[in-house]
Amino acid sequence: MFGNDAKVLLILLADGRTNRSVFQRIYKMNYAGAIDSLRMFKDLGIVDSEELGDWRDTQVWFLTDKGKIVAQKLADLIAIIEKEEN
Repeated sequence: MFGNDAKVLLILLADGRTNRSVFQRIYKMNYAGAIDSLRMFKDLGIVDSEELGDWRDTQVWFLTDKGKIVAQKLADLIAIIEKEEN
């Protein structure tokens, strides 16, 4: 129903600190699509990342304080939309 950008924000809101394997294995998301959204959000100051090592899954993504506000508002809007549909 919603695009990758919204899905990425909602995943980070629900899971907190998230790495590549969470997007791929749990949410069945193509990481290439997720990384485009993450990079855009990082440029906007909505998400940030931390490198924990040299391996693939060591880049951890998380919402900034601004991102938490944005993601929560998005979740609230989706809840209103879904409530109206039922």
